[in-house]
Amino acid sequence: MARKVAAEAAAHPERFSELARKYSEDVTTQATGGSFGGVPAATLYFHPQILDALAALPPGGVSDVVSTNAGYHIFMRNPPPPQSSVSGARIVIGYVGAGSLSGEGGSPPSRSRSEAVALADGLARQLQQNPAQFDEFVQQYSDHPDKAWHGDLGSWSTWEPTVLSREVEVLRHLTVGQVSSPVDSQRGIEILRRTTEVPRPTYAVEVIRVPFDPASEAHQRLTLEKMNEMAQALQRSPQSFDEVRTTYCCRDAERWSQGRMALDLVEAVSGLAVGEIARAPLREFNAYTLPRRIDAQSLPEEPEALLELPSPPHADIMAAVVENAGEVFDPAFRAALLEARSQLPLTDEEQRMLAAWTEPLPELRRRSLRAAMLRELQREATLLLGPDRYATYTKLVQRQFDRFLMGRELVAVQR
Repeated sequence: MARKVAAEAAAHPERFSELARKYSEDVTTQATGGSFGGVPAATLYFHPQILDALAALPPGGVSDVVSTNAGYHIFMRNPPPPQSSVSGARIVIGYVGAGSLSGEGGSPPSRSRSEAVALADGLARQLQQNPAQFDEFVQQYSDHPDKAWHGDLGSWSTWEPTVLSREVEVLRHLTVGQVSSPVDSQRGIEILRRTTEVPRPTYAVEVIRVPFDPASEAHQRLTLEKMNEMAQALQRSPQSFDEVRTTYCCRDAERWSQGRMALDLVEAVSGLAVGEIARAPLREFNAYTLPRRIDAQSLPEEPEALLELPSPPHADIMAAVVENAGEVFDPAFRAALLEARSQLPLTDEEQRMLAAWTEPLPELRRRSLRAAMLRELQREATLLLGPDRYATYTKLVQRQFDRFLMGRELVAVQR
């Protein structure tokens, strides 16, 4: 069946949306003709077969059948849209099974998905006839916490990677004030309205963010108590902020603006001086956050959007070690060591020392410590092996990281 549909789509790519509506069993994209909008490649990290299929397609091209644990898929790669900015608001009609709604701080009601679809269909028809009722309906019907700021989604570039890619895709096809048909999502059934672009102040912050289990009142209470103690300690010793931040989360600075973040968070940060830390933790969906405002001019410019998949020749070992848990890179070091034992060759003492140096890496929680440990390993290995043997060892490590992180099989395995 999937091969038949793939062949028909490849022969008539202009009918792809029609075929998706007819044959797709993905309830979240079927009604929109299979459209995902712009998908950040990083979100497909655990599906390399999809990335491989998309990388091989020109814009407008249709893939062969791609198999994943969710079923069989056929993809069409769309050309990037014209670069522009869109703003919008939404109503989210939740239902049992809309998992992302609770993850974003909402409380899914007891209604079924079919009941949510019926309700959203009726509301969308009313709003398309009378868009002026949208704000009223947000307050009356939306199950998402963003109804506290009128369902405002903020302003987004059509080339910007975002978890709201499908919403941005729908909004760009609407005129200002127009209301969409219902859109299925992991949060529930959404009704979108495009709004006028307005200036939105942007604040630069560094944050300490600690999540809690929304299903456990006790865990939420303990997390809040912990964050209150942390806030008091940082008021006494603000110079400790960076150390605490890298221990928990988050390493990178963030840009906050109205709509993209909860209104109360943006208002709280707007009242801070540059360098000042919030005196109390702020609720951010299912986490508590302590922000420190920083100078927005200190942030680097937003990187340009990459509209093609990058194809680096090798995996970035330092980035892999810094960003990932030990189970990702530890097997690569172990496999390289086994190869090095026979190819260099290594003495028993050299093998023992190389193994001992890499063992602590998976246990280090802080990224900065993992980076420092890897640099120390590189320095000690150079002294231990000498320039020539160290060069061979690094090639073996690189080859194993390429295999583990980029899906490349070793030459020896291929043979």
